[in-house]
Amino acid sequence: SISGLSVCWLFTYVTSMLTLEASWLACTQNDEEESGENTGGGFLSLSKMALGVPGEVITASLFWFLLTAIVVAYTAEGGQLIAQVAKEVTDTTTISPTVGSLLFASCFASFAIAGTSRVDIINRVFVLGLVATFIGIVMQISASISVSNLSHADWSAVYPAGISIGILSFGAQNVVPTILQYLNYDPEKTQKAILLGSLIPLFLYTIWELVFLGIIDVSTADSNSMEVISILGKIGGTTVTDLVELFSICAIGSIQHGWCISVSC
Repeated sequence: SISGLSVCWLFTYVTSMLTLEASWLACTQNDEEESGENTGGGFLSLSKMALGVPGEVITASLFWFLLTAIVVAYTAEGGQLIAQVAKEVTDTTTISPTVGSLLFASCFASFAIAGTSRVDIINRVFVLGLVATFIGIVMQISASISVSNLSHADWSAVYPAGISIGILSFGAQNVVPTILQYLNYDPEKTQKAILLGSLIPLFLYTIWELVFLGIIDVSTADSNSMEVISILGKIGGTTVTDLVELFSICAIGSIQHGWCISVSC
């Protein structure tokens, strides 16, 4: 599985660098043709440069459909989490998932309207919460890791399911033009940001693979009924369950910021 993660990371990094190169090329062409300042460089500029106006229209339609579908999916899950947390914290307040989704969407819409710089600050808070809760979960369950469980290998599970999910988990190509714009169209800084930004999740995913696979006895586990939260709850109790919920909120919040900025740009 770690080999599969490495392949997914390499694919994401290479395609992100290709996206950066194309975005930078579009910026330089806009610079020569228009105001003398670096502008554009997004996917619409790329599609117009390569395919003309019809290609730009088609790309815009497909891009909006994809991002809107993803935002809707995260909003629905965020609404479920808000409703669940409200019930657990107050013991009396009941919020329907629909209302929770409206609150979730309203909150992140206001963040997106505030602009990329404001979103960056808020996103750092979510990332810090993500890292803190991740460390807490690992520390709580690390004592239950068995090295013998890590000796099991099943290459048939890597492809296609593992690779496809891994590529989706690492996927960040959609925000490359936004990062380039945010860093004042500096390609060298953007390259470093892409490299560091992709290595961090690779490191965290690797740690998570070692921890989670280390606590699962494959010989007795039922893959059809294996749920992460229930397994972690049995091992670490309510503390781990609460940390997993906080981790989920921070993860969805961090990811949602990226997608919202992509839609707004």
